[in-house]
Amino acid sequence: MARATVEKPALQGVKAFYGVTLLWPAAARFGFEVREIPAPLRRWGISLYERNLERWYNSRPGRGPRRIEAREVWISSLELQLRFGKEQAL
Repeated sequence: MARATVEKPALQGVKAFYGVTLLWPAAARFGFEVREIPAPLRRWGISLYERNLERWYNSRPGRGPRRIEAREVWISSLELQLRFGKEQAL
């Protein structure tokens, strides 16, 4: 993603990247800012949808469903370059 923001002309004006995911604890470890989804009904719907996707693709025998809720994740293009840019890869 860091390389694409430098190499792809369509991404060069992008200020930040945004997503919604159940995997926000991992995203936080990679430097993404994590925010709660402000609308409770939207948060519930997205969480239900993603938990069902997770159950479909990654069954966990013997365990019940996770109770984690989806959250928004954000990272600026600048922060992405500082953490994962070409200089960091060397």
